[in-house]
Amino acid sequence: MKTILFFFFILSILGFDAAIATAETKKGNDGRKKNIIDGFTNKIVPMELLEVVKEVLPQYPELANVPIEFRITKLKSISMCAQPKADMLYRSAAKRAYVIKVSDNQEECNGMVVMNAPREVLVGLIAHELGHIMDYRERNKLQMAQFGLGYLFSKNYMRKAEYVADSFAVSKGYASHVSAIKNYVINSSIFPETYRNRLKNFYPSPQQILNIQQSCVVK
Repeated sequence: MKTILFFFFILSILGFDAAIATAETKKGNDGRKKNIIDGFTNKIVPMELLEVVKEVLPQYPELANVPIEFRITKLKSISMCAQPKADMLYRSAAKRAYVIKVSDNQEECNGMVVMNAPREVLVGLIAHELGHIMDYRERNKLQMAQFGLGYLFSKNYMRKAEYVADSFAVSKGYASHVSAIKNYVINSSIFPETYRNRLKNFYPSPQQILNIQQSCVVK
C-alpha cells in the first residue's frame, strides 16, 4: 500500500493531477456553484461546508489570498486531508495552491460521516486542516517532497506532522474543537476500531492539546 501511495505522490508532484482552480467560483460535479468567503480570495467551498468554513477561515488571516479548494470526494480511512495542488514544483511556496479533501463517506461503520458530525467537531477538522496548510506554506519544494516521503514511510514523522497541524489550530483558539474530534471518535463504539486506533496513535490526545494550549507553542 505504501508503495502505491508513494507512486501517486510522485505523480502528484510531477503535475499529473487535476488542473489548478484559481477562479473564485466554478461549477462542481453536482452542477452547483461553489461559493467564496467574504474577504478571502481564491477560495472554492461546497455549499455543504460554506457556513463552517466561513466561521473558521477568518481566524487564519495569513491564508486570506492563498488558493484553497474544499473538495468532497472519496477518502479511505480518514475524514479530511490537506494537500498542495499538483503544480507545486512549478510555483514558489508563496503562490502554491491547496486542496482540502473531505470524505463523502455515508456509513459510520466505515468511519466518520463528516456532514453528520457535531458542529464543534467539524470546526475542529477544518481548523486542523488549515493548520496543515499553515505548515506547508513554510516549506519549499524540496521540503514538501521530503514531507511527503516522511509522512508515508515514518510513523513518527506522521505524528509530528499532525502535532504541528493541531498546534496551529490551538494557537488560533480551537483547542476545545480539536479535542472534541478525539473525544467524539475514540469514545464511540460506532466507528471501526482501526479508525479509532489511527486517531489514538497518530494525533495528539486531549491532554497533549491542553499542554500545547498552556505552552502556546506552535512549532
